[in-house]
Amino acid sequence: MPVSEQNRFEVINKRDGTPRSLEARLGRLQDKEAIHDVMMRYGHYCDGQDWTRVCDLYTDNVERVLTGTLDERVKGKARLLNLYLNPVLPTKDGKKLGEAVPVGKSKTTVRHMFASPVIRIAANGKQAWLTSYFSLIRSNEKPGGFERHVHEGSYIFTFVKQGRQWKISKMVVDTEIGHDPGFQPPAKKGAAKTKAKSRR
Repeated sequence: MPVSEQNRFEVINKRDGTPRSLEARLGRLQDKEAIHDVMMRYGHYCDGQDWTRVCDLYTDNVERVLTGTLDERVKGKARLLNLYLNPVLPTKDGKKLGEAVPVGKSKTTVRHMFASPVIRIAANGKQAWLTSYFSLIRSNEKPGGFERHVHEGSYIFTFVKQGRQWKISKMVVDTEIGHDPGFQPPAKKGAAKTKAKSRR
């Protein structure tokens, strides 16, 4: 079982701290609602490429781990913002999918779809975890027609409470984006000829 899958089930199997008072229980429900709201805003801001607002959801030392078909670990809000503006997305087989992602193209739309979110809050009420499935749907309108690409994965978010706000301090993204033809880097010139010669 992949490490990311183990972590996902560790979140699912965690037990919430048990508040004793009615007021504390109400506060726990409000915290879970606030954490769910952060996740929803994350998806909408990413789809709108509003990277400043995405990064506002993070702590300053946020860590992002991309796994599955990707292989990347980044720490720090400033570095993440730069990668949102200039995506790289290195895969485990040495490709760079960021070369194929058109940032800011008006005829390209991206939609995050979340499913089965599970939220757990630590007994101290200052740390929390969320895991969720997701589908990322990317649609391109091209002169030759319409393309639609979908890939799936799961999120594991770690949250910390800063004042009254919940912030994302770590996110593990287990994604199948490397299998999505819509994100494949363009073939290098001469590659087709090289393949044809090797078959002879």
